[in-house]
Amino acid sequence: MTVSPPLLDWSPTEDAGNVRTPWGVLECPDIDLHASAELADRWATADGSPLLLIGVFDSDGAEVVSFGSTGAVRTFIDLEGYASSIFPGYAPFDDEGNMLEGAAREELEKESELEFNRVCAMLRDHSSTATVAAAALRDWALESGLAAEPVERIKELLGRRDLFVEDTVWALLASLGVRTS
Repeated sequence: MTVSPPLLDWSPTEDAGNVRTPWGVLECPDIDLHASAELADRWATADGSPLLLIGVFDSDGAEVVSFGSTGAVRTFIDLEGYASSIFPGYAPFDDEGNMLEGAAREELEKESELEFNRVCAMLRDHSSTATVAAAALRDWALESGLAAEPVERIKELLGRRDLFVEDTVWALLASLGVRTS
């Protein structure tokens, strides 16, 4: 697999999972929230061909970005699971390492919940609804010459919650017509 300029920091994985040729799986060990948006922008400038980027984080959530003739669209599979990878919460200990109890622990839990909700709100602000994303993903598949399932099925998969988000990702790829083994 040849890596194009927008993907210089990304490398092919030795194990591409069950994705078969001509598709490839790339990995970037230090991805941040803005890396996918930057990649889509760079891809549009350097290449312009359809791109599908799915970032799986700790099997809890996934970011899905598609780029096609209608532009880039971002959504999440299990946004809260993804958010928990960004903000895992606070440790319930004081400065000396003692377990917090009572009002101090309740206050910390309240602060943690508020911060987690802010992270989730920020992610929602930077993503499309499942309806918009499902239509964009289907458009991406059709532009890529794939036989995609109806938008309703794709939307259903974007809202699915599996124990391992990878299971949802494989089902999504299959619904888009990406050949899997």
